[in-house]
Amino acid sequence: MANEQARKERIAKVVVKAWKDDTFKQQLLSDPARVLADHDVAMPAGVTVHVHEDTATDKHVVLPKKPDEPILDNVHHGRVIMMETIFGDCDDARA
Repeated sequence: MANEQARKERIAKVVVKAWKDDTFKQQLLSDPARVLADHDVAMPAGVTVHVHEDTATDKHVVLPKKPDEPILDNVHHGRVIMMETIFGDCDDARA
């Protein structure tokens, strides 16, 4: 769990750097695997990484890998929270 937290923190640093530095952001968008590797965020062999930038008018939803069936039985309880997390800043789009 500590390794996953450290990995998330390294990714967060990459995101903040991309927000501050347009050149870095373009590198991240064009070659995310290299940029992440340069910042000690390793991806397993054979994994392709895609980075997309959200804007005020362009949102991305990631469809996660399907979980095991026992987990699916309980997913409906969290769907509202998940959708609020994804679309929480789109209140005027719902009106």
